[in-house]
Amino acid sequence: MKLIEKIKKNVMTPNELRYLKFRNLPIKKKTILLEGSHGREFSGHIFALTKNILQFYPEYTVKIVTRKNVYLPAEFETFNVEHLSKEYFEYLATAEILINDTSFWSFFNKRVEQQYYIFWHGTPLKFLGKSTQIQGYGNIQRNLASADKVFVSNEFTKKVLISDFGIENIVKNEIVIAPSPRNSYLFENRVVPKRYLYMPTWRGKNTNNVTISDKLINNLKRLDDLLLDNEEMFVKLHPYEENLINFDSYKFKHLKKFPKEETYTFMQTVEKIITDYSSIMFDFLVTKREVLLFTFDEEEYQAERGMYLKIKDLPFKKVTDPESLILALRQNYIFRNDEFIKTYCNSDNENGALQVIDFLLSEKNSSNIIVQNNWNGKENVLIYAYQLAENGITASLLNYFETVDLTKRNYILTWQEGMIPEKLEYKIKNLPKGIFTFISAGKVQSTISESFATLSYMNEKPASKKLIEEMYLRDFKRQYPNLAPTYFIHYPGYDRSYASWMWILKKLESRQLFLCIQT
Repeated sequence: MKLIEKIKKNVMTPNELRYLKFRNLPIKKKTILLEGSHGREFSGHIFALTKNILQFYPEYTVKIVTRKNVYLPAEFETFNVEHLSKEYFEYLATAEILINDTSFWSFFNKRVEQQYYIFWHGTPLKFLGKSTQIQGYGNIQRNLASADKVFVSNEFTKKVLISDFGIENIVKNEIVIAPSPRNSYLFENRVVPKRYLYMPTWRGKNTNNVTISDKLINNLKRLDDLLLDNEEMFVKLHPYEENLINFDSYKFKHLKKFPKEETYTFMQTVEKIITDYSSIMFDFLVTKREVLLFTFDEEEYQAERGMYLKIKDLPFKKVTDPESLILALRQNYIFRNDEFIKTYCNSDNENGALQVIDFLLSEKNSSNIIVQNNWNGKENVLIYAYQLAENGITASLLNYFETVDLTKRNYILTWQEGMIPEKLEYKIKNLPKGIFTFISAGKVQSTISESFATLSYMNEKPASKKLIEEMYLRDFKRQYPNLAPTYFIHYPGYDRSYASWMWILKKLESRQLFLCIQT
């Protein structure tokens, strides 16, 4: 039974096999595929970029990715591609330009002819990546490494992103500090007096088990009771949660479900916004209208998630109960946060989205756009760690790190996502400063014929080495995009699939590869 489960876990699904097949098709020139939140919504950066491409670059073919039943304005419907459909896999494999605000699934393997741009979805307040966990973020790390350019709106976000997702100094791509495309729409003021928007953060960790807390429901009920008839409060939950509350069933008088409208264009009409730990607080700064923080569970949230900035240091009024929130909403507000705008939104302007598109599609430079190389120029040494078991091999590896000059090269420890048992994760935490980590995410990509060839080879039966070679070369580039290691060391010597890389990776130019087997 364990063998069957192992096969199911590692064999490509029909969709993944379809994607591999489409990768053999010619690249579709001047074609752009845009995807946000894995297709859960069409808003924010993806909306702003799409709208400007369609308006100013009509010669491009545009495809927008959404899941079934996701709201899409009528003007965009003809450009829609359903997430994980056959058409989606074809365009993901063949579109010349790919744009995302987070990541594609782990089977994604950017082709050399493709250009991939990530527009990170906001200034982070909550801890990300390795600040929260040792494993579990491998696919986002891999996507950030795969991108030709990663766009952020400020230096703070750049530092947090590249550090806590482990791509700083070791990846040969570019980080671009530029205007936030979605914030372009916040410079238009269509405020409706006494219209408020409440945007609480999702508090869960497991996306497979999303629930609504009783505390949130009780707060919503109380707010509805306290609001006056000339006041209205729209509620926009996180995409994971938005379908879990039936507003009609509660018969709210003053609370309204967020309308079927793009988030940032609707925010033009909002007098004040209420959030807690969401990056929307930094975006809304550019309006110079008030942000209120409804942090009724701050201690609990801080303990569970952790934050880069302290709530008490943020220049926003904090409240912890519905009554205080209502009082704050009714008070006059004077904007005094110019320093925060300078720190987090300095390059934002009403033409920001177009400036970014002109930069990408017309190579038009702007004083608002700063391009920085991510790689530090040193040789990358990729070391496969296996499980870091309690044995002499692991001890030898860790001792080696204590003696080698870590400033001469980039030493990158790698393992498969989830391979290191939780009880041994402390070894990653205690690595010497200067050791990088890169997590291998997703199953090995292989066609049916490649899978059979590999199975035969691993069982010492006749097999086509050419097929195996093609498979591993392709998958190495998927797993370690833009790392281009000069050295690859299979330190423990276990795991024949990784040992096979030693003869296969020699096909890559200018690589010096060593196999270190400890006994």
